[in-house]
Amino acid sequence: MYSSKREVHALVSLMSQYGISEVVSCPGSRNAVIINDMYESGFHLHPVTDERSAGFVALGLALATCRPVAVCVTSGSALLNVLPAVSEAYYRNIALLVISADRPARFINTWDGQTIPQLNALLPYATTISVEESENDKIYKWNELKINQALSNLCGNCPGPVHLNIAIEEPLFDFTTQSIVPAQKVSTHRPQCYSPIPAEVISQIETALLPVLFVGQYERDASTPYQALEENDTLLVLPELLSSSSDWHRTSLLEQVVGCSEFHPDLIIHIGGNLVNKHLKNYFRQCRDLRVIRIEEKDFYPNTLHHLDSVIYADVDSVLKQLSTLIRPNDNVKHWKSRLSLRTLQHAIPTLPFSDLYVMQQVAERIQSGWVLQLANSTTVRNATLISDFAGLPIYANRGTNGIEGSLSTAVGYALGTDDKVLAMTGDLSFFYDANALYNTELPANLSLIVFNNGGGQIFRRLPGLHGSQALDKFISASHPFSAKGIAETYDVKYFTCINEDYLANCLNEFLSCNGSYPALLEVFTSTENNEQARKAVEKHIKSNYENNI
Repeated sequence: MYSSKREVHALVSLMSQYGISEVVSCPGSRNAVIINDMYESGFHLHPVTDERSAGFVALGLALATCRPVAVCVTSGSALLNVLPAVSEAYYRNIALLVISADRPARFINTWDGQTIPQLNALLPYATTISVEESENDKIYKWNELKINQALSNLCGNCPGPVHLNIAIEEPLFDFTTQSIVPAQKVSTHRPQCYSPIPAEVISQIETALLPVLFVGQYERDASTPYQALEENDTLLVLPELLSSSSDWHRTSLLEQVVGCSEFHPDLIIHIGGNLVNKHLKNYFRQCRDLRVIRIEEKDFYPNTLHHLDSVIYADVDSVLKQLSTLIRPNDNVKHWKSRLSLRTLQHAIPTLPFSDLYVMQQVAERIQSGWVLQLANSTTVRNATLISDFAGLPIYANRGTNGIEGSLSTAVGYALGTDDKVLAMTGDLSFFYDANALYNTELPANLSLIVFNNGGGQIFRRLPGLHGSQALDKFISASHPFSAKGIAETYDVKYFTCINEDYLANCLNEFLSCNGSYPALLEVFTSTENNEQARKAVEKHIKSNYENNI
């Protein structure tokens, strides 16, 4: 049986018509009406109690399915808990629908339970469209139109998060209706018409000595335009680890040799989102006589490299396809493609002490196609840029805002939305911060998790200016004596532990073979000293191998 709420019927009916059926549901009384009608309508519900985790689970689901996903929360502070996931979705153009139940406006600021002003609570990362239940037919039709608007915005050419707030009158639990009353979907059409690239832009690229295509986080398949640019030697493509390109080794190599006197691009075409390679970004910022052309799909002005010369507001893929046919080959591009070869990185891993990098190397040698990597911030994702065997695997990380919250929840959501094997790798702080992700009755069996536990935030111990601070260990790097074992056992996750090479050799194959049978967690205990030694050894070898291959 369904509720008697017409606005809820309109929401459920229109979501079905827009093809939105995956919903992460959070418990609550005010949103129970919505959840009931979604359940009765055959929506695929994923129950998650913690709203902060739920937002990231929905984000991961959207990444895996390449479709909009909803998260439904009750009124009050529940809505505020999804804000971190909404900000992440905003900066990565992920279609996340936040549905919040609310009390009617007359109850706001009257000390009513679980009642706060919810309109525009998610600004500036999501526009709120608010609907208040009404028995008036004209107001209902207006509400129907507003729901259409919200869902249409969600499914547009440049997707992102949308907040739909529905105020519901009491009585709440009048489940007496036999079927959903259908709502009218408004047809929308978005013709794909793109203007030619301006002639002055083509001229700038043609006359550049070393034109570069620099690709940040980019979670769409750009293989076709990349391939054409590669084959024609028109632009030196420098994709990042999270660019959906297997050629990210070039950027990793360059990060280790930035400052070399020979590499001086004079023009960069910049696409994609946030960057992992901080040193290379800073190097570009300091370059003289550098012009940057940004290709952007939304009303946004990211001057990431501090040399912004012009912005092309257009579909990225269409611009790259045009460039591949309009720009002539460049000998300097061909030269640098040869120097930044994968073999330089492939042979750059020396014999390492037992460390995070050593474990990553051993893992990379054992996983092949069919695996997806979900990496946590901050040290974990940076370490992965040094492991060449990860090239060719889909790699994701929450780099929209670079926060440590939600990394594991995102991996859970992704695993729920795919049959692929999902391997999440995280540091200890990111894990403990998001351990509620394992508090999930639907924890997927295709999820494997490696926790690098070095007793605190490794990234903070690497910052040279903090070495002398007496507050470093306890208050900045958050040193701790804790283990993930109890958490894993509480949530019925198969637990493995490792403290040295011998332990790893004995358990790693068994740990990875669990995938698909039940969720598993491998906790690796490493030391700060070994981690620093391994990182410096790898960086030294990369520089040496690069110089030997010149």
